[in-house]
Amino acid sequence: MSLIFEISISVPPPVDDRCTDPGTPQFAQRRISDQTFRINTRIDFTCQTGYRGQGRMSITCTSNRQWDSPIPQCIREGEPSQCVYVLLIVIQINHD
Repeated sequence: MSLIFEISISVPPPVDDRCTDPGTPQFAQRRISDQTFRINTRIDFTCQTGYRGQGRMSITCTSNRQWDSPIPQCIREGEPSQCVYVLLIVIQINHD
């Protein structure tokens, strides 16, 4: 008498629990809590001397493997931000 067993095991694919490296803004440095960018990794950015940060200076890798905010920009002190203001003045002169 012989017994034959068949076993089938379904293994789910591995789940990547990391965010991609978001990079470092020009004129900035970063401090990373986990060099592998796993979920809950926090990156703190600082701008070089003479530059100021625009945007959130800290970002976190969320459970959906996306950063919770785009990386900030470092803008030279004294340069205008990316907001654009338009002033339109219309002068009408009536000659009677």
